[in-house]
Formats: sequence, C-alpha cells, structure tokens
Amino acid sequence: GAGLMGADHAKIVAEELPGATLQLVCDMDEQRARSVADACGAIDIATDPKGAITRQDVDAVIIASPDFTHAPLSMACIAAGKRVLCEKPLSQASADCIAVMEAEQKAGAKFVQLGFMRRYDRSYQEMKQALDNGHLGRALMMHNFHRNVETPAADFTGAMAITNSAPHEFDVVRYVLGTEYAAISAFQPSRSDARVAPVVMVLETVDGQLVNIEINNNAAYGYDVRAELIGENGAVATNNVAYTRTESALTQSTNYDADWRT
Repeated sequence: GAGLMGADHAKIVAEELPGATLQLVCDMDEQRARSVADACGAIDIATDPKGAITRQDVDAVIIASPDFTHAPLSMACIAAGKRVLCEKPLSQASADCIAVMEAEQKAGAKFVQLGFMRRYDRSYQEMKQALDNGHLGRALMMHNFHRNVETPAADFTGAMAITNSAPHEFDVVRYVLGTEYAAISAFQPSRSDARVAPVVMVLETVDGQLVNIEINNNAAYGYDVRAELIGENGAVATNNVAYTRTESALTQSTNYDADWRT
C-alpha cells in the first residue's frame, strides 16, 4: 500500500533504517506506487501484492494496505517464509486473526508483527514500570483517550472506531496491565450532525480490573492520546500531549514523560 501510512513507511525504510534497502513499492494504483517509489528511491514498483511478496529479491514486507487485505496478505507472507510488519488491525474478524495465528504456529516461526507502536512509547513504558515496581499497588482501573481531528475517510463508521482505531488501546492496556479481557460493552452518544460520534467502551479484565476507552474520531481540536492508570496506592498518567488545530498550523506540547502520583 502506498497511501499515507505506506508512504511514511517507505520513507523511513529508505532514510532511517540501517542495513535496509527499499526494494519495491506495491500499490493497486500504479501511478501512486511510482510516485512514492520515485520520492523514496525504491528500486522497483508492483501492482500485484502476492507477486511482490514471492519475489526472490524481497526479504521482508510491510503491509499498509486497506484493513480487509491484512489477514490474507499476512498469510501469503507466512506461506512465502517472509517476515512481515502489518499495520493494525490484523483483521476486523476474529476468525481471520485466529487463522493467521494458526498458520504462523504451524510454520514453526514468528513471521508477523503488528504495528502496535505504543508498546515502544516512553510514557506507556514508564507507566508499566511504575506498576511493575509496586509504586501503585494493585491496578484497579485504566482510562484511555484516543482523539483525532476528523475521521480519516468518508466511509468511516462507529464500528470502525472499534476495529480500526481502538486496537492500539486494546493492545497497550494488555501490555501495561499484563492481563486479558473478559467482557466488553460499547456505548455511543448522539451528535447534532452526521459525523461519526465518539465510541466509549468499558472492558472488564480477567483479573477484575475495569478499563474505559474513548475513541473520538471527530474531536475537531486535534490529535490527542492519553492514559491514566489507577492503583490501590497511587495513580500514574501520561502528560497531556495534544496536536491542536490552530488557524495557521498544528501545534503540540513537547513533554512526553509520564506523571505519577502516590
């Protein structure tokens, strides 16, 4: 995929990833593939993804195509013995995710990594460390906010807020708390216009903790991701780092450290 995320990945591989060569850019739109390839110095382009995956001069693959293609292309990478970094979600259907995991287990090696980058975010790492070190006591609750300026596509729906946006929160909560989910409930308020309204989820973990996740894809003011973890002895929160819309540009706060209180 050579869209917004694919083009960004291509640039990173070409300019910032030591020892890597951007071999080819693949997109169903040949002109778009060519544009990204030329901008990033890729050696070749392709329009057939499965053909690109099986090429002998391709060692690893980044999947940044539409969501519904993630599972079948990951399966193709496993079959070809190619390591793959796949954008979330792996699929919007749990059965497809399980099929990919089973194929990987049958292959006997780890081939697929999902793009859950918040595990590498310093704020979430410090939050997890505060919990693991015993500063907070037993975890009780975790609050999560994920807000965008506006929906990324005209056909974006409330259901996609859960399957496309919320996977980052689903994963990072599991990472921080070290637990799994037992139940989930989802709620949606009404807006005064036709835009997709926020979705608020309440999740129960197998360890008896409560987690809430707010996904607001039409927050208007900016891009804002925050979290707070409450324990029996204290709380830790990521600082407010929001990209905010102004008349001239997007501005941001620059302090990414976690802030914890006991």
